Amino acid sequence: MNNVKIYGPGSLVPCFHQKTIKAFAMVLLILMAATIISSCKKTVVPPAGANLTIVNAVVGCYSMMTNFNGGGPLYYNSGADQIGYGLFYAPTDQFNYYTGQQHLALYNFPDTLKTDKPIVNISINLPSGSIHTLFVSGTLQNPDTMFVTDNIPYHPLSDSAASFRFVNLSKGSNPVSINLTGQPSGSVVNSLPYKGITKFINFPATSDVGTYTFEFRDMATDTLIAKFRARDVGVPGMQYAPNNYQFRSNTIELFGTPNTADFFTMQRTGIISNY
Repeated sequence: MNNVKIYGPGSLVPCFHQKTIKAFAMVLLILMAATIISSCKKTVVPPAGANLTIVNAVVGCYSMMTNFNGGGPLYYNSGADQIGYGLFYAPTDQFNYYTGQQHLALYNFPDTLKTDKPIVNISINLPSGSIHTLFVSGTLQNPDTMFVTDNIPYHPLSDSAASFRFVNLSKGSNPVSINLTGQPSGSVVNSLPYKGITKFINFPATSDVGTYTFEFRDMATDTLIAKFRARDVGVPGMQYAPNNYQFRSNTIELFGTPNTADFFTMQRTGIISNY
């Protein structure tokens, strides 16, 4: 602040120099302009994650552990999920926090130490916003993998429908046909070889629809292998008991070893929820 002498009534009076006032006004205008510009900037939206579902159909592997550290040791199994054989449980089988190129090792629990050999050790690409399923089948000695991109159909509320796709994860099986009970063999899927997978197929899910029973048959002999019952497809869900089929998509899997009677190895069916 400058002291300027003013001659007249009174004595020395302090005041701002005119240049100082102009400079202050300019700074104020710049700050106001910066505030306006920053308020007009678009909100930065982080890139969408990818979604990966892992399906354990490896005969003899009752619990599969994930390792996204590229096969490094799992200290106290920290950060690992366990995926049950022939079962689907979304909190452990679906992943949405990995994006881009990932090095994934899958272990047979409890063989998770550095000296243990993983069942599968692969690299997969998970582009932002994509949806994928990794099917792991075969046996502990001879595992197989199938990595697919999931194209989930959209079901508007005006269209009461449910979508199912079918996958054959039964190593050593002949091609299978699929039909609904009471309909001709192969009327849903004519031929599905091992590691074959269909597109999602729409089925009515109106209030008059009860249970869909899908039959898996050996295509060569027409022998019934296994069934899957989708119950109450058209029944409206409730908040704490939602309908798992109406307006949703699911994958029905055939897994296990042909011509065995043991429950843990025989051919069975299971279901994976795909949204």
